[in-house]
Amino acid sequence: MAFVAVPIISLHTMLYLFNVFSIAPLITDLIMKQTYQLAQTSPGTPEFTNLLFGMQNDLKIFVAVEWIFLLISAITSLFFAVSTTYASALIHGGKKISIKDFVSRTIRSLKRPLVTYFYITLFVFGYLCLCLATLLPLVLILGGDQGTSSVSAILLSISAAAFYTYLSIVWNLALVVSVIEEQFGIEALGKAAQIVKGMKLQGLILNLLLTILSSILSLCFRLIKSKQPEATRVVISLLVVSSIWMVRMFGYTAYTVLYYRCKNVHGEEVELQDADMEYTKIPTAPLINENIP
Repeated sequence: MAFVAVPIISLHTMLYLFNVFSIAPLITDLIMKQTYQLAQTSPGTPEFTNLLFGMQNDLKIFVAVEWIFLLISAITSLFFAVSTTYASALIHGGKKISIKDFVSRTIRSLKRPLVTYFYITLFVFGYLCLCLATLLPLVLILGGDQGTSSVSAILLSISAAAFYTYLSIVWNLALVVSVIEEQFGIEALGKAAQIVKGMKLQGLILNLLLTILSSILSLCFRLIKSKQPEATRVVISLLVVSSIWMVRMFGYTAYTVLYYRCKNVHGEEVELQDADMEYTKIPTAPLINENIP
C-alpha cells in the first residue's frame, strides 16, 4: 500500500502548497485595496475606478485558481480512492501485479467509479436541498422565539448529519462495488444496498470512526497562528493534510474489507475484475501409438 499512499499524498501536498502560495498574494492584495487604498480614495475619481477594476481582476484570478485546484483535487481524489480500493482488493485476494499494470488497470477502471460518484453527488445535493427545505421553514415559523428556533435547528442539524452518516454507508460501498465489479451508477448503488443488509451496524460504526478522526484532525488547523513563522505554518498544514489523507486511505481500505465481509455473509463469490489470471502451460508432445513397432 505504500506505493499507492506515498505518491498520491505527495501529489495532494504539492497541490495544497500550490493553492496556498498562489492565493495568498491575491488575498493580501484584495485586503490592501479594500481596507486601505479604497477607503482613502474618493468615489468617482480615476484612482477609485482603477482600484475597482484591479479588485475585479484579482477576484477573477482567485476564482479561476480555486476552480483549477478543485478540479485537479477531485480527479486525484477519485484516483486515490480507486487505487487504494484496487490495491486492497489485490492484497485481500493474494494477487500480485507490477506497478505499471496496476496504474494502467486503475486508469482503465476510472470510468465506473466516476459514473457512480456522479450519482452519489446528485444524491448528496438532493439530500442537502431537502434538509434546507425542512430547516428554513422551521426557522421562519419559530423566528419569534430565538431560543426555541435555535434548539430546533441544532436538533434538526444533528439528526440530518446522523442520517447522512447512515446513508453514506451505501454510497461509500457503491464506489467499492464499481471498482471490483462491472457495475456502476444506479446498479452499483443497488448492489451496495443489497449486500450491506445485515452489516449496516458495522458500516455505521466505521463511518462514525472516520468522521471523528477527520473532525479531530481538522481542528488541528487551529494550531496555526498568524504570528507564527511561515515555515512553521506550512509544516503544520502539511502534517494535518497528510494525516487527513491517511485517514481517508484507511477508510477506503476498511470499506473494501467490509465489502468482502458483506459478500461472504450473503454467500456470494468475489472475482476481481481486470485482475491478472495465472495460467499453467501444459507441455504437449506428439501422440505415439505404442502398437507401432
